[in-house]
Amino acid sequence: SDEGVFDATLRWEATVVQSCVRRWELWAALFWHLCLACLHHSGTLDIESEEFAWLQVPQANSQILTGLLTFFIVFYSNHCYDRYTRLYELCRALLTHTVGAAMMIRMSYRVPRRGTLKEGKRCVQLSVRYLLASVILFFMEVLQDDKIEAKDWEFLQEAGLLQPITVRLLSEDKAPFQSALAVYWAYDVVESGLGSDRDRVMKLINNHFWQIHADLREIQDTRLLPIPFGYYHVMNLMLCVNIILWGYGMALESRVLAHLIYVLCVLIFMGMRELAAQLADPFGDDLVDFPVRYWILQCWEECAVVLEHELETDAHRGQLARGGPLSGHLDVAVRHFAGEAPGK
Repeated sequence: SDEGVFDATLRWEATVVQSCVRRWELWAALFWHLCLACLHHSGTLDIESEEFAWLQVPQANSQILTGLLTFFIVFYSNHCYDRYTRLYELCRALLTHTVGAAMMIRMSYRVPRRGTLKEGKRCVQLSVRYLLASVILFFMEVLQDDKIEAKDWEFLQEAGLLQPITVRLLSEDKAPFQSALAVYWAYDVVESGLGSDRDRVMKLINNHFWQIHADLREIQDTRLLPIPFGYYHVMNLMLCVNIILWGYGMALESRVLAHLIYVLCVLIFMGMRELAAQLADPFGDDLVDFPVRYWILQCWEECAVVLEHELETDAHRGQLARGGPLSGHLDVAVRHFAGEAPGK
């Protein structure tokens, strides 16, 4: 981002501060601190007196707890970020392999192996439709907790990806087998549409289908392996204990700046926890969640371009006539990327 330090710090929208402000725990912590500060400044709670001397908190002990909390929060955040980046790479790889499979299927039917060219195009379109249906079903399962609703099946029919009979067959299975079954259908259509050289062509396509299946499986496995609740519970326990101790210790300070420091400490540590929790599950509507719906549309558009774009033979011949070594046009590229328009 091009934002400066202060611009980014003072920004309100699209930050975890918004999420923290919506949580009652933040206001409970501030209320706890405010009540103790009022009691102290009114003289009701005077820890210097013999009556309340036992309420004094040893500073060394509180520092140990703060150090442990920092370790737990940082370790948890790093693990969540690693999980976030891994899921991102797998999701993008799934979409890339889907487009790659569509391209290989199209190339395999450039010359019809069996029957007419029209029949070959129908096989290509049907197999790619099944691949797109598989990707969409998978992300619907992820976004909707493995539940495919009736409106989703209607959308797949309206979009031309599935027919009523295929919808009925898929809906009889349970997630995540629905998306895997659609991949198998796409593979079966490709294999059944090829002729005598089926084995040679399928060797080229097999890798793409295997990669799609592996991506689906790995995304699902990573998603179903969250942070162990025992660690998450201990981290939250440490956070609660530290917030209570900070609120108590800083409320007894006579300097006003201590109250501001308490608010900042609570916001920072609660914000780190909130951000890590959002990164751990990037499928949803949080600020850091993946734009899955945009990715689906992008993949759909790329597959449509692969299937429907045609370049006339005359265009190829014209390009061949103008051909030559790539080094001969290197000066054009140098002028373009240097900011100088071609031809100057």
